[in-house]
Amino acid sequence: MSERDFTPVRRPSARPVRRRPRAGNAILRPPRKADIRRDQLVQAAITLLVDRGLPESSIDDIAARAGVAKGTFYHYFASKADLMDALRQHFSDAFEARVVAAVEARPPGDWNGRFEAWVVAATEAYFDMHALHDVVFHGPSMPHRQSMDDTDIVGHLAALVAAGEADGAWHLSGGKPVQVAAFIFHALHGMADDALTAGRPADQLGPLIAQLSRRVLAG
Repeated sequence: MSERDFTPVRRPSARPVRRRPRAGNAILRPPRKADIRRDQLVQAAITLLVDRGLPESSIDDIAARAGVAKGTFYHYFASKADLMDALRQHFSDAFEARVVAAVEARPPGDWNGRFEAWVVAATEAYFDMHALHDVVFHGPSMPHRQSMDDTDIVGHLAALVAAGEADGAWHLSGGKPVQVAAFIFHALHGMADDALTAGRPADQLGPLIAQLSRRVLAG
């Protein structure tokens, strides 16, 4: 048997196999057209509502801004109220993502560093996103008492407080982690609103809130 017997046969009609790009072991797939359309509507609504407010932004305006037909809006949202629920979730997800990323950038076990990262990132995110926050949480359909109670993000802080306490980083004086987290979150919210009203910048506010909040953690 000669060397040519092992030479692979090239078929002109054969096409190279196209492999999907991967991130680690996960297959990267392009976003679905439906997800893109829905995101276009969400982003258009954010732009219009922040600029004009809810009453002055009609479904026709939002669809036109997104570059889709009005019927496309109703394919993804049953009503403007349904859209507002989606915008609240969009805000909460983006807010939490920023805070979680800042915390995870600190080493495990660095409880004071992780706590300060949480407070500073939450303060800066609130400053950056306050216009959308006011539209979706301070409207007539959302009572003020509910507007300050973001369960997911307070829960994330409560878990951080509980883990730090279990590791001996701080000692709570009688309060439960979720109560302490709610106290800190509401204090942050109030101080940030005061700074926004007075026109003070956010760069020094986050560290100040973290410093004051650590006194609560120390009991």
